[in-house]
Amino acid sequence: MRSSARTRQHSTPKEFGTYYTPPHVVQSLVAWATAGATDAPVLDPACGDGRFLGGLSDAVGIDVDTTATATARSLTSAEIVTGDFFLWARSTPRRFAAVVGNPPFIRYQRFNGITRRRALRYCRERGVSLSALCSSWAPFVIGAVSLLKTGGRLALVIPAEIGHAVYSRPVLRYLLSSFARVEVIAIRQKLFPNLAEDCWLLRACGHGKSTNFLHFVRLDCFDPRDDSWQFEAVPLTELQSWNLRLRPFLLSAELRAVYRDAIASPETTRLGDAAHVGIGYVTGANNFFHLRPSTAQKLAVPEIGPVLAVSLKGTLNAIRNLTNRMEEAAGDCTNIHLAYPTLVYGFWHVIRANEEEDPSPRAPFPLHGDRYRTADLAILQGGRVSEGVRRYAHALERLSDREDLRDHPSRYEACGLTLVRCRGGPSKCGAYLDFPTRRQLDFNRMFRRLYDIYDRRFVYQAPAIKARTSRKLWERGSPVLHDTVFGGGAFVEMTPRTV
Repeated sequence: MRSSARTRQHSTPKEFGTYYTPPHVVQSLVAWATAGATDAPVLDPACGDGRFLGGLSDAVGIDVDTTATATARSLTSAEIVTGDFFLWARSTPRRFAAVVGNPPFIRYQRFNGITRRRALRYCRERGVSLSALCSSWAPFVIGAVSLLKTGGRLALVIPAEIGHAVYSRPVLRYLLSSFARVEVIAIRQKLFPNLAEDCWLLRACGHGKSTNFLHFVRLDCFDPRDDSWQFEAVPLTELQSWNLRLRPFLLSAELRAVYRDAIASPETTRLGDAAHVGIGYVTGANNFFHLRPSTAQKLAVPEIGPVLAVSLKGTLNAIRNLTNRMEEAAGDCTNIHLAYPTLVYGFWHVIRANEEEDPSPRAPFPLHGDRYRTADLAILQGGRVSEGVRRYAHALERLSDREDLRDHPSRYEACGLTLVRCRGGPSKCGAYLDFPTRRQLDFNRMFRRLYDIYDRRFVYQAPAIKARTSRKLWERGSPVLHDTVFGGGAFVEMTPRTV
């Protein structure tokens, strides 16, 4: 897996998708995609060190990592481009007989900003609408296919989540409508032993045609010398009956038939009919909530789990989508409190207060001419807060102020909501102090309340672990405090404990 963005040095492989493909997988995919023709024009949209391009006489590789592309130039004769793939794809006139590679697997929490917007826009322009929650590999697949010649081939390493992720469905539809044959090779044994992500292989040929079958095969391990794979030709109608999920096809046709019979039986009760089934918490902060035992021991963390955390969300526009943020907030809070009942958990949402009366708006998102779009407005004429924001604040109040461990887990110990005015540019940003009108969502109150509950729950009610849970104090000389609190910060009222 390769990175689609590298914004700082010393990044971790997980953060930027930098895991290189084993040689036997590389050789197998390249040989299949080129049909042995080493002079065919070949593209790798995230080439890394160029290992997919070695030995090819007419190849192009793209990557944003300058160190990786320098290595690729030294190891191959391919044309290597340092830059964003989607910018390059938009401008290049070239088309290729084959696309090979291992696109980056970067989850939506890190696949963000201008990189994600550019990738998703490129896909939309080609008729594929991908969810903003998609991992980076999905737009890379769409972008790669768009650069193939008629009759071209595709051979990629992909994450196994293509078999179950909702956002993979438009990718599968696009592949089936773009190729005469599409193959997915599911491999039980990990291709990357040091990586938690399971990986499968994607192959497609006959670009420019379409098919009503997806060819699927299950392998215990990948052996490129074995070409006796028995693909199951899955009709599109059956695939659709499983909501375009490939996971059921890890079972044999006979077992799937048994499962369908059980579903159809009047004696069968679905779990969803007896209970609410939801996804687990998805904060992305695995390093906080799931410490390795060795790390916990090194940090002298007691075996009580995390004790205080704040979930911080930000919204720039699309105020109408605040309902979705509420569902996410309630779900995260419930699942985390079920796992860690004693956790003092706060939720703080900061919203860009786009104003209808702003005479010259400047924003990192599209405007309607020289004005904000109605759906993006937080403050209307006369300084009125939009109905969507007010409804959201009312709902957030009902999610706040959990006191006791026995209280409902869907409530946070404290919530905060802040509107930030940006009229006049970033240098003039500041809090919109007239809202919320009730102090319950004031973020100064939120922090005071979190600290007070923390003290009551851990320091005073759990004296046996007081030495480990006593609250740390700020150094009064901290530059953070000097700039924000004691230095006349814009809207911070709370004075932290200092030594």
